[in-house]
Amino acid sequence: MGNLARSCPHCGALNASEAERCHRCQRRLLAPWIYGLLSFGRGVLGERTPFTALFFLICALSFALMSLSSGLSLMGAASASAQLRFGGLFIVPDGSFVAQEPWRYLSAAFVHFGAVHLGFNMLALGGLGGALEPKLGSARFAVLYVLAATLGFVASDYYHRLAGAPLMTGGASGALFGLMGAASAHKAARREPDWKRSLFGLFAFVIIMTFLVPASMMKIDHAAHLGGLATGLGLGYAFGLERHPERRARLFQLGAALAVVFSIVSVVACQLSPEWKIQRQLEIQWGLDANGD
Repeated sequence: MGNLARSCPHCGALNASEAERCHRCQRRLLAPWIYGLLSFGRGVLGERTPFTALFFLICALSFALMSLSSGLSLMGAASASAQLRFGGLFIVPDGSFVAQEPWRYLSAAFVHFGAVHLGFNMLALGGLGGALEPKLGSARFAVLYVLAATLGFVASDYYHRLAGAPLMTGGASGALFGLMGAASAHKAARREPDWKRSLFGLFAFVIIMTFLVPASMMKIDHAAHLGGLATGLGLGYAFGLERHPERRARLFQLGAALAVVFSIVSVVACQLSPEWKIQRQLEIQWGLDANGD
């Protein structure tokens, strides 16, 4: 088999490059080109946590480009146009903005408004992803992350619309709350020895962050956190109840591929959006007016 050997995605057995089915479990193998692409991705992004690394890279690259384009302080000083350009979600009471650009429910998970904001979230992503992705499997992890991020911002949108207050929001924390919820719910579904302690610690943390830390103090989007958390609890519990996860391996591989594609497309779509350009023109005009005064 040599260097052309392919491992089975279901049982891990090595097979000859020309084999169509695994010699051990008899399940169909991935096409050679798909296997080659996956092998390349794992080599670049990491063998055990490729999607943790990928989401980390998207966030870091987005922040680096926004910093170069507008300049940022530690706590964040990017212009509104830069925030919109790199994925920010602008919530208005009538919902008109997101109705025109619904992809921002996902792109907002990859934009951060300061180095401290990015740093805390990426530290959390590294820790949570490093523990959870190998446990759930990379495909399920990718689906979980993207759904928690998206539904977190959907929850934020509807909550702040009801509150009637415009808000610019973004960051990976909704997805991170989803990962925390999934980790605890997965343990509960499998009745692992520390599942009660895990759930207690999770809810204690959520209560402290939600009710004891004012949202205005650190510009925290509590609604996005709770939306991501609810998504993670549901998916984590469902994953924990699975007895034959390999039967849905192809389904989740497709889901993971779509999750990555949608993530990248959402960020690119924000770059192409006219909204940030309109905002930029307004900022320039305001600056000229201010200088003229």
